[in-house]
Amino acid sequence: MTNLSSASKIGGFLKEAQKGGRDAPEMPDLFTCHISDATALGSDNLVDWNAWFTAEELSNFVPGFLADGMTEDGTLLLFPISKSTQLLMCNGSGFARFSQATGVSYADLSTWESFYDAAGKFYDWSGGEAFCALDYPIRSVELNALEHGSGDFYTKNGWYDTNNAVFKESWMQFARSLAQGHVVVSDLYSNTQVMTGDVLSGLGSFAAILYYNDTVTYQDGTQEPMDLHVLPMPKTAGVDALMTQAGVGLCAYKTTAQKAEAAALFVRWLTENERNLDFVAQTGYMPVRNGAFDAIENYDKFPEPIESYRQLYAALKIM
Repeated sequence: MTNLSSASKIGGFLKEAQKGGRDAPEMPDLFTCHISDATALGSDNLVDWNAWFTAEELSNFVPGFLADGMTEDGTLLLFPISKSTQLLMCNGSGFARFSQATGVSYADLSTWESFYDAAGKFYDWSGGEAFCALDYPIRSVELNALEHGSGDFYTKNGWYDTNNAVFKESWMQFARSLAQGHVVVSDLYSNTQVMTGDVLSGLGSFAAILYYNDTVTYQDGTQEPMDLHVLPMPKTAGVDALMTQAGVGLCAYKTTAQKAEAAALFVRWLTENERNLDFVAQTGYMPVRNGAFDAIENYDKFPEPIESYRQLYAALKIM
């Protein structure tokens, strides 16, 4: 068994293993990766999960999660075991003071328009502090533009079309807030800046729930309870929301039919309803089966602090 935890490095690791050679790592039978890594290995070299799962079995999984692991011809190379998206996480203790002084509420963070307005109000009220650190700001810009009806905003060479007025305004909305100091691009991950009181909130992967402390420790050494509040990612007012989908899937290298059958058995075991709920609840990810978000309402085995996890999955269900 080989352990490599970095999703960004696994593609190179797998290509080296596939090439072989005396110093190359051994090619694993099962591994997690992104679809681009899988296709780089060659579809013919990987197990097509469609051959080992019936259409009825696959119908029990979130369709978008399955589609994320498919090639253009419908070959299912990656089986979903967990997925992630982006959420807004707030220092509840600090937000309570801000809300009492300005009247801004959590409900005001539900749309991009009111989110950026609240960020400006916090900057003014706090004497120049940033409201939010964003881990993946370009994704926020893209989703906002798409929700506003931008359509395709890429040029033929793959860069952004600056003549697309809707995309440009979405970019400028973020850029103005950034230039004025109302929001910042996170240094590493936004949870660090929230926990040190540098910002009041963080917009990033909801797997960050694993890394939030129970307390905020400010630069002067004072501490207070985090009272973490978890909210859906803002959306454009008056339209259907879009959300990001991220996360690797489980891939099997094609060797023998016996190993492929064993891999399929393992996938069935790992994605069984209760087991998958246990797995994602302990790791801070989304379950992959239809109806799982309904079942999680009555789930009682969340890690501490339990209330933060309840808010996390309540926000995910809304999204």
